[in-house]
This record gives sequence, structure tokens and C-alpha cells, in this order.
Amino acid sequence: YELSKNINDDENLGFACEAMAKAFERQGKTEDSIMFLKEFEAVTERSNQDVMYTRACRELGEVYNKQHDYKNAIDYFKKAFQKSQKIDDTKSANEARLLLGVAEGNAMNSDYYTNHVDIASKEALSRLVAWKNARDKKKFPDPILDEEVITVSSRKPKREKIVEY
Repeated sequence: YELSKNINDDENLGFACEAMAKAFERQGKTEDSIMFLKEFEAVTERSNQDVMYTRACRELGEVYNKQHDYKNAIDYFKKAFQKSQKIDDTKSANEARLLLGVAEGNAMNSDYYTNHVDIASKEALSRLVAWKNARDKKKFPDPILDEEVITVSSRKPKREKIVEY
């Protein structure tokens, strides 16, 4: 890392930053990992290493997604996706698009959980129950309460009587 930095070898500095970030992540030192990933992103952007830049952004997005920081995860996955499209790297674009969708889904679930479930105030639960009860019973019948009771006589096939002429 230091040697690459001292001789301004941006290509190897990017690899070194990525390796340092992964090492810190394995040790549970997420903040140090993020610091090296951000340097990895900056170095690869500065030196026009587009493939490596998309990888740096994707890895930053993954770290933020694991930390439940979905806003930053989405931002970095978007950067990775846009750059992958720009350089016509279909595989990387598909990976970034998938990860972006996961982060956006996590963000939506997090907002729902925070605003409706985690608070669990009487008012929030009342709103949730009212919403659940306000369904159209014709389109969405209650599987237990709205079900027709089946008896032996109702299970017999109905036969029409033969009419003689």
C-alpha cells in the first residue's frame, strides 16, 4: 500500500486499498474498511480504471447495505450500475442492478418497520388493524370467517330430475 502510494502507482494502489479494506472487514473494523474502499473508489476514478471503479462502488454499497445504511448503499450501487452501463459491461451492470434492487427493497422494508411496526404505539397498531379490516370482502374474502360451511348434504352433487315427455 505505502509503496504504491509513494511511487504514484494508481493501478496497484487500487488493488492494495481493496485488499486492506477486505482485511479490515474480516476483522470487524468496518470504519477502516470503508475508509480504504473510499480511497479505492477515488484512486480508480482518478486514474480512469472504470472496471475497478465499478467494483469499488459495488463493494462500498455492500458494506453500507450490511450496516443497514440503505441510502449510501443505494447511492453506491447506482454509481456502479451507471458506470457499468457506460462501459458496456453487462455482467457488472446486472450485478449492480440486482444489488440496487435489494438495497431499495431493504430501505422500503426498513421504513415500513420503523414507521409501523417498531413504534408499536396503540395508534399505529389501530391504523394497521383498520387498514387490514377495510378490504373489499368480495375481492378478498376472509378465508375463515367468510367461508361457506360445508356439510354432507352440501357436498352431494345436485342432480336434475329427468322430466318425461
